[in-house]
Amino acid sequence: DGVFESKLIIDSDKTLYHNNSIKFEKELYIKSGAIMTVKPGNVLKFSSGDSAYVEEGGKIVAQGMSSAPIRFTDRGQSWRGLQIEGDGSSLKHIVVERVGHESDPYHPAVEIRAQNVTLKDATITANEWTAIKADETPSSATSSFTLRSSLISGNEWGIDARKTVATIRHTTVKNNDDVGVHFGYGASSPEFVNNTVSENGLEGVQVYGGTIHKFKDNVIKDNGQYGLDIFDSAYVYMDGDSQNKIFNNEYHEVLLDGGSEVYL
Repeated sequence: DGVFESKLIIDSDKTLYHNNSIKFEKELYIKSGAIMTVKPGNVLKFSSGDSAYVEEGGKIVAQGMSSAPIRFTDRGQSWRGLQIEGDGSSLKHIVVERVGHESDPYHPAVEIRAQNVTLKDATITANEWTAIKADETPSSATSSFTLRSSLISGNEWGIDARKTVATIRHTTVKNNDDVGVHFGYGASSPEFVNNTVSENGLEGVQVYGGTIHKFKDNVIKDNGQYGLDIFDSAYVYMDGDSQNKIFNNEYHEVLLDGGSEVYL
């Protein structure tokens, strides 16, 4: 256990062993060439305005367990989340919560600007703005990430995918105030499979100018406006044997507009 009163810079490989409670007065900064490994059961608490930042060329490997997740949280005030620019970072059995405040809200809980980032068995909840935002890397390349077997709930937005390749499977996105999942211009998804998107305040899934190559076996229900909103030359490909269930959304189950297409 400990308190870091100044900015903690990781410039060589470091391991945070089991079941510590670490308080950060300033930013955690993982530099290029360094790998920070976080073992199960650790709790990392950040002060107002601070973040965990992984520089391009650095990496974070946080491997919790179902019985001992790794928690990224605040110290009673808002913090600015995980910012990942390091390729190959991996987060498993983690909880990310309480990012942002109504006076300083616009910080994703997890921001991905890197390639081959993996999140599995993650819970991202109770954040003021977006749970996961993915966009181009600092060198303007397309980012990529895989999200599996996770819960995205109780945020303003669920997932905001921009210039990225996003594989999302077996994930529940529910009870977010605005949109559940957004694929924007430049975004694509090789697989959006076996997900449940429900009870979000507006749309369940928005595809605005993006492409989903395999949209299969999803449940999209009980959202506040549309279940699946496909707009502005977007494309969604559904396998012929797909068992998507889109029902009980407030306005329309599927809205298709602006030169968009669905392939069955």
